[in-house]
Amino acid sequence: MPEIFAANREALLASLENAVRVLRDGTTSRELAAATGQGYAGMAEQLRAARPELADADVEAVAKLDYVLVQSLGILWLMSPDAIPTGDELARAVAVIAATPAADA
Repeated sequence: MPEIFAANREALLASLENAVRVLRDGTTSRELAAATGQGYAGMAEQLRAARPELADADVEAVAKLDYVLVQSLGILWLMSPDAIPTGDELARAVAVIAATPAADA
């Protein structure tokens, strides 16, 4: 991802600036929320094509995680490119979380 971010730095920065501007306006903020759903759906569609054996709920969950990671990593990369975690570090964290029993609420 760092290479993609570097190749698209200005677009990434413009997107972040636009998101802040939109979030300050209640009407356009709701439109941004709807666009987020479309982002999830687009990622899910690509994942479903690549991994047709996955259940729909799994595809949706992975697509949402991917979307969240890309958005967050992009912002972190803009602030400090050397601070973003590697894919291996993220995979390890997910494995630890998955292996940890959930606490009863």
